[in-house]
Amino acid sequence: MSDIEEFLAENVEKHLIRDLEVMVSDKQDLGFPVLMATIAGMELLGGLDAAGNEFAIHGKGDEYFRRYWNKYLYPAEHQHHSPALASQVFDSVRNGIAHGFYVLEGVEIHTSRDDRHLTTAEDGIFHIDAVSLAEAFVASYRERFRDVAIGSDQHASAIRKRYRSLRTQLGIQPSKRQNASSDAAASGDSQTVGLGAAAFDDSAVEHRPGSSSRFP
Repeated sequence: MSDIEEFLAENVEKHLIRDLEVMVSDKQDLGFPVLMATIAGMELLGGLDAAGNEFAIHGKGDEYFRRYWNKYLYPAEHQHHSPALASQVFDSVRNGIAHGFYVLEGVEIHTSRDDRHLTTAEDGIFHIDAVSLAEAFVASYRERFRDVAIGSDQHASAIRKRYRSLRTQLGIQPSKRQNASSDAAASGDSQTVGLGAAAFDDSAVEHRPGSSSRFP
């Protein structure tokens, strides 16, 4: 398993997505925490996908969020969720929730897959459904981003470089398994680096108490 595959399996799938699954389970009603986790995930993956070889851990969260929104969350076929909405969501909820656990006046948060999600009502209230946004994020990761990130083209190579930049800045050492995979790749040992089916099989991952599989 390559370093980026292991990172996605451990950090994104086992922890971020599992946390979201727990939080959107029946009767939890955790709007702000779901939004915080979803937005953070979009910033992370948008940063890995951005141009250049360096991941900026400060000052580019809005840029990374918008990039993921426009390219993976709601690409061209979702014209009704325009790029302008990305800025509206980020500006109206991200900093307030992260730093003070509030949203700007004129924003209403739902957790019931509300039909008004990402619309502005006649009274001027902008509606965001945290569960709908989280579900769209998880679907976009599974249907689009992951395959791009673990590919073999130049784009995938750039994502891996940015991941290693992030890892270096955070002082995270590659695991022994990652080192073994790198060594095996260099020696041509495909058995060692091949992705096992169990790595992303829900039945092979220990479910946390109270979790439910609510994402498609």
